[in-house]
Amino acid sequence: MMGAGIGRSGGHRRRETNPLLAVCLVLSMAGPAVVAAEELVAPGAEDRLSPDSMISRDAWRQKVQQARERAEQARRESAARPREPAPPPPSPEQFATERVLGDETLQAGDVVSTGKGLFLFRGRSDDGGLILQPLPRPR
Repeated sequence: MMGAGIGRSGGHRRRETNPLLAVCLVLSMAGPAVVAAEELVAPGAEDRLSPDSMISRDAWRQKVQQARERAEQARRESAARPREPAPPPPSPEQFATERVLGDETLQAGDVVSTGKGLFLFRGRSDDGGLILQPLPRPR
């Protein structure tokens, strides 16, 4: 049986946190860490500021609108240009042939299967090309 005055939480009341109070507490702890943007600019840095940082809000909005219009124009021009079709992907045979012919682990005497038949790998030429000897096709 539970004693009088002891609830499910073991006698402790859960405290509700006021969100506004929590925000005020966090901001008051920030204190000196909060610095005005003007204080972040190094002395003499005014010379190095972007010209855009000194324009009026209306002039800035006008520049943004002009940039949007240029982007839209570029999009329209791009959409109007005929696109070249993408090259077809290599066939599985072409892919396998290119892969085996680029294999650095080939050794003299290896049999290589390509889309054009079976070859005996003899080695590499001075310019790095492969020396392949065709093998007779089985009947």
